[in-house]
Amino acid sequence: MPEAKGTYSINSWEGETYEESEGAVLSRASLTKTFEGDFHGTSSAELLLAEAQGSQAYVGMERIDGSLNGVDGTFVVQHAAVSSKDGDRLTVTVVPDSGTGGLAGLTGTMDISVDAAGGHSYSFTYSL
Repeated sequence: MPEAKGTYSINSWEGETYEESEGAVLSRASLTKTFEGDFHGTSSAELLLAEAQGSQAYVGMERIDGSLNGVDGTFVVQHAAVSSKDGDRLTVTVVPDSGTGGLAGLTGTMDISVDAAGGHSYSFTYSL
């Protein structure tokens, strides 16, 4: 399967806590990103987050619009992540049949990394 690599920046983050009680703080966030590299474009995402005694988790949906190695279109990815003292798990998967334009039929998964300075990078394994 082909692989696309690059970086992205978070342009906006609007978050709010909607429940704060014993055990966990629950919040939601709306954000936008700009991607550079083999995929370049923009996205908007909605996340639901939980924070509990040093552990964190989130789920989210993100619509991505741009060009993947010269092919234009949009697609949606689903995020699921957990971070705890036992380790981190992150899954970012293309929602089946969400691709449009030249990206119709797109499938794949994306790995996200954050470096020590806070920079974000992606590695996207896909099939068209």
